[in-house]
Amino acid sequence: MSSEPRDSAAPRPARADRHQVERLNTDWVILDQEESLQGLRARLASLARRLFRRPLIRQQEFNALLVDHLNRNMPVLDDMGRATERMEDVADALERQREALLARERRSDAAVAALVASHNELRTAVNVLQQATQQLKRELSRSGPAPTQTSAPGVPGANVRGPRSASRNNRRTRA
Repeated sequence: MSSEPRDSAAPRPARADRHQVERLNTDWVILDQEESLQGLRARLASLARRLFRRPLIRQQEFNALLVDHLNRNMPVLDDMGRATERMEDVADALERQREALLARERRSDAAVAALVASHNELRTAVNVLQQATQQLKRELSRSGPAPTQTSAPGVPGANVRGPRSASRNNRRTRA
């Protein structure tokens, strides 16, 4: 299917034109029976029939073949019209499906772009944390080995190890 939308103003194929078929079936005969009229008019008609009989017979045979051909092809033309309508319905359904898929793809692209942006923000934050950690390590290594603290800063005699250790120390001092 092409990427261009179908032109809705484009003419649709015409259905089989059946309105003249009956007329063709009755009017294909051009040589009618000789009438038994008397008079000058009848004699002139008879003379004209004799003069033009051969070309008129050939024309009538052609008309008969043409009408027969049209009559045999009308069901085929009707089937083609119905098939064309079905194909137009299928083409319309495919166009709707294509539009729905394009909309889904746009939504998916937007979601992926948002994920990429979040990923880049997270990557930047992790890089900042890594740099801060490296800087802290450098600062700690410059200042030398850190003294071990047994008490929390600002609270004399508080044990950093936790309340269990403190109670154990209290037992030792009581005993």
